[in-house]
Amino acid sequence: MAYAGEYNYVSGTYDYKDKQNSTSNHDVFGVNVGHNFGNGWNVEARMEDERVNGGAHEGLAQVKVNKDIGTWYGVTPYAGIAVGM
Repeated sequence: MAYAGEYNYVSGTYDYKDKQNSTSNHDVFGVNVGHNFGNGWNVEARMEDERVNGGAHEGLAQVKVNKDIGTWYGVTPYAGIAVGM
């Protein structure tokens, strides 16, 4: 599920992490909210809830800023920084 306006976007994510050689399985639900300034600069916030074996919870809150460096041969690298807990 995703929403994208001209410069704003929201998307939800789900990941299932089946740990090999472990009894710990993780369901990770997340949401991203971002703003594209239209000049290569993007700001995005992410929140996650990770459930371990359907019980214990772990969380993530993160804010990141990145800048597209340019496009060469169809590839667009970027530089960014993120802060979270």
